[in-house]
Amino acid sequence: GGWKDDVEALRWCRLAAAQNPADAQCNLGFMYRQGRGVKKDEVEAVKWYRLAAAQNHAAATFNLGCMYANGEGVKRDDVQALAHWRSAASQEHGGACCNLGMSYLHGYMGLKVDVDQAKRLLARAVSQGCERAQPHLDQLVS
Repeated sequence: GGWKDDVEALRWCRLAAAQNPADAQCNLGFMYRQGRGVKKDEVEAVKWYRLAAAQNHAAATFNLGCMYANGEGVKRDDVQALAHWRSAASQEHGGACCNLGMSYLHGYMGLKVDVDQAKRLLARAVSQGCERAQPHLDQLVS
């Protein structure tokens, strides 16, 4: 679904995050990153993603990697981005598997092109429901 009232959702997420649940911290990161119910603040988003990632929250770890990859709220850092995506991929996060697969496929972020590794990662991404990986995997297997 999604939230009908972003401000109310933000209030509840803050209350939950104060108790330390990683899901709420990840949601707060998302809300700050997107400016949902609050002024967009990428630095604050990174703070909440870090707290959740420290609890091995796969989505927060993936999102933190994206923040590093894009230089959102932090200095762009490919090494950190890849490390966070690898961590999230080890927890079977489809988006992380896809991003890593694409990085190996195209040699992004300083990685050497490795088509076999790209295929494996993209197949894992698809098995985890990441639809954006499917067309890239299809190209590799056809």
